[in-house]
Amino acid sequence: MPATSDSRVFDDLVSQNPKARKILAEGDSWFAYPRQFIIAGPAANIVDQLARRKNLVIYSTASNGDEAVAILSGEQKFALLKKLRHTHFDYLLFSGGGNDIVGRYDFDFLIRPKPAGGGWMDCIP
Repeated sequence: MPATSDSRVFDDLVSQNPKARKILAEGDSWFAYPRQFIIAGPAANIVDQLARRKNLVIYSTASNGDEAVAILSGEQKFALLKKLRHTHFDYLLFSGGGNDIVGRYDFDFLIRPKPAGGGWMDCIP
């Protein structure tokens, strides 16, 4: 069964398979990385892999580039709490951290660019 981000599709999938475990997947690209050919091609992320199992129905609100701090604050936090309050899920899968540490502006203080002819030790401040 495919993962969905549409609550009506999720409800339909649950009604078609009432014994399936219900999963809410929230997170970053580990859960939302696209398939190689969008519709076809091998499963590209963890949620795609799990969605192949017939005993699971997955509601995914994951988004590439999402940061944990954004997911757990403001509008996204409110939306997550609302989903958890109004729908029974057997599992909550949460993925976050990659972009929080190695985002475009996040890693600079941990590592320096490698100088020409330098070694890995030259990259550590």
